[in-house]
Amino acid sequence: MVELHAALFQQDMKHEIGFDPGLGDFGANANFDDTRRRGGTLDARYHATDALVLGGIYTYVDARFVAGPYDNNRVPDVARQLLKLNANYRFDPNFSLFGELVYTGPRNLDLGNRAEQGGYTVANLAATWARRSWTLQARLNNVTDKQYTEFASFFGTRALYPSPERNLMLTLSRDF
Repeated sequence: MVELHAALFQQDMKHEIGFDPGLGDFGANANFDDTRRRGGTLDARYHATDALVLGGIYTYVDARFVAGPYDNNRVPDVARQLLKLNANYRFDPNFSLFGELVYTGPRNLDLGNRAEQGGYTVANLAATWARRSWTLQARLNNVTDKQYTEFASFFGTRALYPSPERNLMLTLSRDF
């Protein structure tokens, strides 16, 4: 069985708060001029077997200023493309394995669109065991230990804020 879902969107924003490095001695947060985000999302799931489900979600976003001195420039730190591909295999009603690839496309770093940060892809894995009201999950994020940044800024030179290296998270939860 195949499931497909699609959505188109437009979000008009007024008084969006963002950092303007040209304000004050060290820059400051300010209300941006009006911005608009237009795009679409496509979500697909394929039930290959009763145990195996493959999925993916793709989002395209065109985020631009629609007024002021940066009219028609891209909004900083908004990637145009996002893609998640995943597979979930259920061995039995209590145990499943999950894997995903997450791609984030390039994005502009400054209001004038003079600097760009490249895209990146990370891989994650998870194993889940559930019994009655208890769920135990082990999740390994950034399996390949990729060096990347989810947030970067530009003040004449790039300022990169590193994202987590390979990390393991164990969770135990109980439903009441």
